[in-house]
Amino acid sequence: MKAIHQIFTFITSPRLSLEQKEPKMPPLWDSQQTLLPQEVTHEDRARNVFEVLRKRLLYPERVNILLTAIESMTAPSLHTTQLAVHMVDVLAAEARFPPWQVRKIVKVIYNSLPSVKAQPALESLGRALLVLASKFPGEMVSSLLVCSPTCTRVAVTMWREVLSEPPAVEKVLQELLPVLRNHSPQHTSPFIKDWPRVLALAAAKALLEILQLPLVPKEAEAIFPQLFLALLLQVSFSTKLTRQEVEIFFEAHRQHQHTPIRSVVQSLKVLLCSVGLRRQMEAIQEQGGWDALLSTLTHLQGVQVVARVMRELPASLRDPIFHELVELLSTSFSTWEMVAMVFLIEMLDCTDINMEQHSIVGLFSTHLQSQSVGMQQLALRGILKLSQRQAMEGLFFPQAKTMIIFLPCIMELLQDADSDTRAVALPIFSNLLQLLEGVKLSLMALDLAGKLPALMNDESSTVRQLSIDLFLETLNYVEGREKRKMQEEVCRSLVLLYLHLYDEEESVAKLDKTRRRKSAAQDYLGQSLPYLQSPQEPLRREAVRFIGLLGQHMKDQQQAETEYICQ
Repeated sequence: MKAIHQIFTFITSPRLSLEQKEPKMPPLWDSQQTLLPQEVTHEDRARNVFEVLRKRLLYPERVNILLTAIESMTAPSLHTTQLAVHMVDVLAAEARFPPWQVRKIVKVIYNSLPSVKAQPALESLGRALLVLASKFPGEMVSSLLVCSPTCTRVAVTMWREVLSEPPAVEKVLQELLPVLRNHSPQHTSPFIKDWPRVLALAAAKALLEILQLPLVPKEAEAIFPQLFLALLLQVSFSTKLTRQEVEIFFEAHRQHQHTPIRSVVQSLKVLLCSVGLRRQMEAIQEQGGWDALLSTLTHLQGVQVVARVMRELPASLRDPIFHELVELLSTSFSTWEMVAMVFLIEMLDCTDINMEQHSIVGLFSTHLQSQSVGMQQLALRGILKLSQRQAMEGLFFPQAKTMIIFLPCIMELLQDADSDTRAVALPIFSNLLQLLEGVKLSLMALDLAGKLPALMNDESSTVRQLSIDLFLETLNYVEGREKRKMQEEVCRSLVLLYLHLYDEEESVAKLDKTRRRKSAAQDYLGQSLPYLQSPQEPLRREAVRFIGLLGQHMKDQQQAETEYICQ
């Protein structure tokens, strides 16, 4: 590199001449007449030397000459600047060097640009950046993000040149998308380029700035669903960054006060406004959605608010967002899957899902078996919405019967699930049982009737009400040989149903007014004992009274049997 500097100095030296003789001093008038021809001659000679060197040097030296020429633009010499402009224009236009060299070139431009004052030099650097962006858009984007994660004024100036022509704008936005979506917490070195989440935040910050450039909004509108979701899904990790990631993001740019998550939210606002959705942006603000996104405790509620506003969009805008979500969730799972699932579920009841239902059913089936309780509950809520659509649309609901596959898995979840999960799962059975018929319906209803009594003493009045209601509903679905078995299930559950006549919740007590049958007193006793520990005082009191009556009945029965034996 030192040799390259010396060559450049030699080329640009005003003393470069084929003659070494000391020229005679002309008169004042003659010197003014000969000054311009001498300078032009020297300029031509310097360019000729450069052309000879350019043809003989390989790409590493070419890159080094280019870097040296860029750095020389910071010098005040007009002669040096003019030659440097020529060299940068020629070498950048050729771009005969490996893409990985782009990062080095972009870094030198970034470091030199604040000191470049000459307009021809600034224009030359702008042309070089545009050429690099057109030929190496991926390397150009990542290089500029690494140079300035927080998008300083110098970076904004460079982005402006890069995005000065429509073809380059399209290429750059397409390259920003995968960077925005890469939320991997893994890193392979201490350098910014190897920290995916830092680069994703840098891309969001850059997008905030470049969306305000003239040519960008039109191109952004063409890929709005992808950009919108890429930014929204950053909420999933922006509130959970490690301290080291935050420090790397802000390194050398401490003057920026916005936290990473605030930058993401601000980028979302600007994106909506730039594509003509200012009213939606303001509606989210009024409902507290943007503020909710900023906190780890409320960010999912914020996602719900955003989704509820966005589902009011025309189908031409709303459906592509939904389809993009389904595709993202179908192809990969990452830290953002819970955010994506919340958004998807909110849009389920207002979107045409004819083309996506098979994928959606597969998604919910997979997440229903997730180790994450949160994802299980979200999958259940999604299935509930699908089943509600099926119940309303009936035979017009496409591929409705594909949802039958959910029933065994949900049945298994019921026993160990918490009250919130049970409250979502029970209505699903009411909706999906309608899709079965004949023997399958009878067997499923019988199986369900055997598991529901365990839920009738749940701490949630909603679960108690739903389980009793569903139990009574299953009685209508059993036919043929299964009827006798159902009668046995009813007999085993009579005590539970009787005790819930005294449930503190009036809605539960009203549901429980059903006929009672005789059964073995021992079975009744076993069923009533757990109610002695019920948190509800009326149920405990009635259990004591019932057990007393049952004990008296058993005593009388035993005495009668004894008398019969004695006789």
